[in-house]
Amino acid sequence: MIYDLSYILSGNLSDTEVAEKQTEKSSFLKGLDLKVLHDEALGNRKLPYQIKNVKFGHFFRFVFEGTGEIINKIEKTFSLDTDIIKYFATKRTSWNPEKNRVWRTEVSERAALERKDKPMAPLSAPIVVGTPMTDEELNEKIDKILESPLI
Repeated sequence: MIYDLSYILSGNLSDTEVAEKQTEKSSFLKGLDLKVLHDEALGNRKLPYQIKNVKFGHFFRFVFEGTGEIINKIEKTFSLDTDIIKYFATKRTSWNPEKNRVWRTEVSERAALERKDKPMAPLSAPIVVGTPMTDEELNEKIDKILESPLI
């Protein structure tokens, strides 16, 4: 089976510690009986929510082909490491590196280009501006609103 393993190292680690941890985890994973399809460092990013009182994390992705027992070994090792704040593995049916390299910015740029020839729909009803009111007219209107029964 093909598995996609993603893990996040704590953002509190220095760059040298992150590099050491990444090579340690990469060598551990390559030491197992599996076929490596993809190994990638995704960089330092802000987390959508705090995990273990950490706001930033170093993201890594590892795609490999192996058996189900390997996942148990990986989970056991990753759960003991306190510098890994989150990890998860998903089962994949196939792996195409070219197809799986779509970034959000590329998608949003492509969507913006597709929308250029289409007119944008208004977000809300247009605001109709009437003739300006005098202070007396405004006060009368406010009094009428305040005197009307509540619904």
